[in-house]
Amino acid sequence: MIEFACSTPTIDIPPQPNGPALWDAILAEMPAGAIVAGGAVRDYLLGVNPKDIDVFVNVDRFTNPAGFEALGSDKDAEYDAMNEIALVTRGVIAGYQVDLIGVTFADTHDMVERFDFGVARCWYDGEIHDTPEAAADRANKTVTLFLDDRLERSRARFARFNERMGGDWRLIDDFQI
Repeated sequence: MIEFACSTPTIDIPPQPNGPALWDAILAEMPAGAIVAGGAVRDYLLGVNPKDIDVFVNVDRFTNPAGFEALGSDKDAEYDAMNEIALVTRGVIAGYQVDLIGVTFADTHDMVERFDFGVARCWYDGEIHDTPEAAADRANKTVTLFLDDRLERSRARFARFNERMGGDWRLIDDFQI
């Protein structure tokens, strides 16, 4: 768990529900080429509120928004697991925790392929992009595990997601430990 020496900085944007209008306001505060990806987009498509909003940008375009603080070498293990993360900063926009993640991929859309679960393989860059994996998982109330490089972490994340969603989702996991 990450501990902050001070409170998480805030950028004032009027509160609004998760979705494209909010993401447009957030992306307006971010470096050019940034995208919203993963859980916030998944949760919007499922009709639930996200716990946070992840914004990805190529590290060469990375500029820290005013009021965001670098997490430095104590980056959350969730981001470290992706192996393509250069740095992470965190702030609050419109009441949501927003993590700006600098990635080494030239095209930030390629980052979505490193997400372990199919249901999270969606993003927003001015329009919602929904991969076949994400759409199939939502339609079938499944969470398909595609990467075996962080099995225990992924399985624990599924358990938390399933609990938050009422417990009726099924993990599709063909990997053996």
